This record gives sequence, structure tokens and C-alpha cells, in this order.
Amino acid sequence: MVKFEFRIYEYGWAEICFQHDGDSMRVTASYVSEALTETLKAVIRICAAQSQMAEVDYRREPEVTRLTMTPQKGRSDVRLRFEELDESRPGPLVEMACLRRELANAVRVGAVGIDRATFAEEWPYEPFPAEEIARLAAVEETLPEF
Repeated sequence: MVKFEFRIYEYGWAEICFQHDGDSMRVTASYVSEALTETLKAVIRICAAQSQMAEVDYRREPEVTRLTMTPQKGRSDVRLRFEELDESRPGPLVEMACLRRELANAVRVGAVGIDRATFAEEWPYEPFPAEEIARLAAVEETLPEF
């Protein structure tokens, strides 16, 4: 089972967590990027087979953790790879694979669960991505369950 959480813990700062079968990755992002919207858009691109790779950069001024998502050929799963782009700590941090439908569902459910008032007050540089959530729900409906 995949779990996704976007938690704002102070003004302009959020923790993003992906979990799957004992593997987990927590990254911090600041307001300098639209972390939630970009995550939703990347998951839509991969799950709708619009792209062979989708990336999200979680920026922390100046550090960056990159999430790269790639579909597995001939299968309905996707590989998630997290890596630091900081020159002093290069290389992958965590890799995990999950079904596209599980990923779509986890990110949609996690995004829907965000309190909109808190999002507006504490993450003011990015509008709440209701449109992207709706698009992801539509994509999720088209995905096989296995």
C-alpha cells in the first residue's frame, strides 16, 4: 500500500512523505516551488502515460531533492527514485516501485486530506490545486487495479 502526505509544519515549509511496503522517504520543501501542484502534475503525466519520465524538485533553499518517476516497461507499475542534487551529498537516497493506480490513489487521497484554510494561510504562494486533484481522480479511474 502506498501512502502520501503533504504536511505544512510552519509558514512556507512543508514535509512531503511517500511510503510503500516498508520503504519511506520524507523530504522538506519550501515555498520557492509549487511542491504539491508539481507532484500532482507529475503523477498525472506518469499515470496517464503522457510521459516516459516525470520529475519533481523539492527545493529547500539552496538544497534540492529530486523525485524521478519512470514507468516500468510492459507493466502497470512505476519506479520512484529520490536523490539529492546537492554536490556534497550526490546520489540516490531511496528507490521504490508501486502500481500506478496505488500511486495515483495515494497522492489524490493525501491531497484531498489537506486542510484548505491551513494551506491558504501557511502556503500562500501556491493556490490550492483542486483542478489537478480532479484531473488525477479522472486518470485514476482509467487505471487497472493490478
